[in-house]
Formats: sequence, structure tokens, C-alpha cells
Amino acid sequence: MADMNQVQANQQLIQQMMKEAEAKRAADLISQGNNAKVPVEINYTSINSGETYKGTFVFRRPSAMDAIKVGTAKSEYLRTNGVRPQWVLTPDGQYPMESMAHVEPRVVALAQSLATCKVLLESAPDWFGDYENMFDYDVLLHLEVRFSEELLSFRKQPEKVPANNSETTGDQETLASAEIVRGESGTENGSGTASDRPAVG
Repeated sequence: MADMNQVQANQQLIQQMMKEAEAKRAADLISQGNNAKVPVEINYTSINSGETYKGTFVFRRPSAMDAIKVGTAKSEYLRTNGVRPQWVLTPDGQYPMESMAHVEPRVVALAQSLATCKVLLESAPDWFGDYENMFDYDVLLHLEVRFSEELLSFRKQPEKVPANNSETTGDQETLASAEIVRGESGTENGSGTASDRPAVG
């Protein structure tokens, strides 16, 4: 009987230790996520000038507060440049709502790119210093796409994905919206024809 009690006590101790270890692991993951950096490398030839831009950018992984700051900065970029939402009715015609459907998608995408850099960018190549006044602004659009792609690396991958799963996730929608500007962007070298001009930076 004493041996049985000891076995049960040992099992309870093991279970308690496992719970504590799992709690510590979860806390460590949260801490790592809060301090995580997102390195983004580009080797991109601008469609505007033909210049090739190379370098590594380091962004901070956005927290909830960062997301608010990025959204606020994006709105500020649009507002200070005369872009205002229009009031339209909801699809059912019952309620008013703000819409940016009348704004060129590239304008909204540029505001998003600038806001992302303003809030989250921690280090960049020297040539990127005055990014708000870049003439080759398609580099900014490309950088936003690459940043969105790298953020996906933080997602835990499922073991199995059903073959008929056609549901669109939030991150996929983010990448899809960023792809709007790809049709008029330059070349990501390695996947297309690189420019013969010397690299910047």
C-alpha cells in the first residue's frame, strides 16, 4: 500500500513538473515574440530608374500597439496629402460608412509602406536613409511585400492541410493586397532579369 502511495505521489510530482515546464515554455515564447526581429533582404531592380537596390532591413515584429501606430501613421500620411475617405452606404443601404474605394490602390499601398517603415523599421542600408523622398518609390512597395512574406515565418505550420481547403486567411489577404502593386514594380533579382547597373549600397 505504501508503495502504491509513493507511485501516485511520484506521478503527481511528474505531472506538476510538466505543467510548470509547459508554462515556462509558453512564457518564453511570448517573450521571444514580443522582442522578435524580422530581417528582410532585398536584391531589387527598380522599374523607375533601373537601379539595383541591395541590403538587409531589420523590422520589429508588430505588437497590437504597433499595429495601431502603423494604422495611425498610414492615416496621417493620407490625410496630410489631401486624401480623405468618402461616406457611402453599406451594401444593404442602411448605414453610412467610410470608404477609400475612390483612392488609387498604389497611393494606399505607399502610405502603408511608409507607415510600416516609420513605426517598425530598426535598421536599414545607408541608401535608405531619406526613404520618404525616394524617387524609386517602387522599392518601398517591394519592401512591404517582402516584410509581409517574412512575417509568415512566425506562423506555426499545421501538420496537415486538407486538399480542398479554400479558406483565405488574414495573412494571405495581406499578401494579396500587397500584390496589387507588383504588376508595376521592378524585378526581384534571382527570379527575373537583373539590371546591368551597379548596385546601390
